[in-house]
Amino acid sequence: MSETETLEDVNTESEKQEEKVKLVLPKLDNVDDSLPGDRAAAVIEHIVQSLVENKDKAEVEVIETDDHTVELHVHTDPDEIGRVIGKKGRVVQAMRRIARAIGSAEDINIGVEVVDPQRPPRDKSRSDYED
Repeated sequence: MSETETLEDVNTESEKQEEKVKLVLPKLDNVDDSLPGDRAAAVIEHIVQSLVENKDKAEVEVIETDDHTVELHVHTDPDEIGRVIGKKGRVVQAMRRIARAIGSAEDINIGVEVVDPQRPPRDKSRSDYED
């Protein structure tokens, strides 16, 4: 740093360099990058497949709700929903965090829901949680 440069000039230059960096995600074989949420769906499906025993009944459905919002609905055998949710919901919360991290890299909001065919759908209008 020379005498003419101030600390503020150096900070603004480093901030400009940080803004220019675009995160490039690695190419996955089974992912179509043109579809929003497909990368997150592939990762979540891999996690779900590793958790359950009946792998042919486990699937992830991608639902686009808005321009920049995608919901991933996890369907699995009703006997194995507890494995996907985990104790106190910790497994599904971890999957939600992973999906949100992937979505932030793609500039979209991604939510994960475990679908239980024996329960009615959740009423989101009564929820305090907002993405």
